[in-house]
Amino acid sequence: MAGFTYRLRKANEKRGYMIQGLDPVFDKIPPSVHSRWRFSPVMLIVFFLTSIIDATALFVAGFKPNMSFFVAFDDEANGKFHGQEALAIICQYIRQNYPDHVLILDAKDGDIGASNNGYAKRAFVGYGADAVTWDPYLGGAIQKQLEQHPGKGFIILGRTSNPEGTALQNLSLADGRRIFEATVDEWMFLRDEGHSIGFVAGATHPKELASIRKRVGAAPLLIPGVGKQGGDALTVANAGFGGKHGAMGINVSGASLYADSGPSFANHAGKVMADYQYETRTKRMRSS
Repeated sequence: MAGFTYRLRKANEKRGYMIQGLDPVFDKIPPSVHSRWRFSPVMLIVFFLTSIIDATALFVAGFKPNMSFFVAFDDEANGKFHGQEALAIICQYIRQNYPDHVLILDAKDGDIGASNNGYAKRAFVGYGADAVTWDPYLGGAIQKQLEQHPGKGFIILGRTSNPEGTALQNLSLADGRRIFEATVDEWMFLRDEGHSIGFVAGATHPKELASIRKRVGAAPLLIPGVGKQGGDALTVANAGFGGKHGAMGINVSGASLYADSGPSFANHAGKVMADYQYETRTKRMRSS
């Protein structure tokens, strides 16, 4: 199978730059879904998200389930892992029905070598993901995982979209670089060795996003923060564009997932992502 970077670039060419985030929140799932699947928490999540996936697939390069939202559905005290079971079904559904779409597991893993073995196996073997988001704080001890899972992607947290990240990520170092810039520079050595390394660059900080793109060349960028967080789609599409051989995924979650609470929620989600596709692909090309 082709590596993550290649798969994302090809998906960009076919369907643009958007990524549909999959962040199920119990109270936000439409009442019509609750009434239909009120006795089956797993099927409630699965029906809601597969409806979203089918409605948005034509307009997105891939899908990004956020593991924390799925775990929130679990009742571990009673041995009921509703969310994690649903996540496994969702990932399998994407792999079987949309094999040309990238699947990014948003888990923000990252630890010492022994723990990394388990994290990588869960993402790539357990869920069949093409890439996983990765916390860089403990350093670059993932060479073993890159060798054991060739072609799989590790997307390093660079400049995140949340405002709280500014306090640490924008601190200046003695050499003039900010921490997020030094982080990106530190991890580029793995990409230079031919591995599928990408970086998170938040849409809410377009100047920092542009700085990251300049530092990483054509490396894949995962760009969260468009929609509910206020990032402008066209601005980040221009700032994040990596040229002919570059790749990026602009993530939208809540703005499409919960665009409508009625029975036609999926159609509304598809319309939202179609609009974003036009904004980031067609208008970007016209303005360049």
